[in-house]
Amino acid sequence: MPIRNVKIEYFFYPLPILLIILSLIFTVSFHLYNPRIEFLPTNMKANDIIIGALMVGLVPIAYFQWNSYNRKRKIQRIIPKFLDTLAENLRGGLNFTNALKKATESYGTEVSSSLRDAINKHYLGLEFSEAIKLASKKINQADAEPFLNVISRAYYAGENAVDAIKNASSFYWSLEEYRNTRESETRVYIGVIFISLLVYLFVVVLILTQLILPITTFKPKTAAAFSLNINFFGNISATFLSSVFLWMGILESLFSGLIIGKIIYNNLGAGLIYSIIMMVITLITFNIFS
Repeated sequence: MPIRNVKIEYFFYPLPILLIILSLIFTVSFHLYNPRIEFLPTNMKANDIIIGALMVGLVPIAYFQWNSYNRKRKIQRIIPKFLDTLAENLRGGLNFTNALKKATESYGTEVSSSLRDAINKHYLGLEFSEAIKLASKKINQADAEPFLNVISRAYYAGENAVDAIKNASSFYWSLEEYRNTRESETRVYIGVIFISLLVYLFVVVLILTQLILPITTFKPKTAAAFSLNINFFGNISATFLSSVFLWMGILESLFSGLIIGKIIYNNLGAGLIYSIIMMVITLITFNIFS
């Protein structure tokens, strides 16, 4: 949703940092966290507030990034179909503008609405190439620009318009087939990454509940045992170790989601939705078992 060439989601990028700062002020004010004494909050409520603020700040960014990805893919999928329809209309005997207008009626997308607007401007006297440039600016999508350039060149190709469109259509079909194959083959990594997170959480919970907590809460019953002063972790408390494992899981969740976005969707931001899901799983797990 561009407003004067500035996208709304840009205003949400600083939101996670702002909310984290506010959550830190809140936790410090209510004595849930003291950064002068502890590097990480040992109070689970403080962790919940800070991590919750981070997730809330990421939600609008993830929403806009996912919508942007879906918008881009919708345009990519419609391009080869649109070109085939346009070629068939031209073969049916329609002139280029009528064939183009009829093709736009077959697909209810922003590409079609922008092209219809361009056709109307052309009817009013604007040069076709200029009208197409305005349509490209209106769509404001990288994949739409070369497609609209194909439309513009085909308009001036005269009798060779059908051949030009069919050649472009073959290229876009090949590109779309590659994208679909790539996405279908890489989707397996979503499961792999989620399983790796679950394995991490299982191991951490096992270490916390079966090793760290029993040792740190161990109370010797004899005077001789008291004199030994057994302490395997020095002055490090179990709550601090739990907090360390928690933040390790949160960072793993954040970057794992970004990796999913890059590998599968070729878009880091599209993976933020998976980051948030994994962060929720991690936070719930630690609230239950720590």
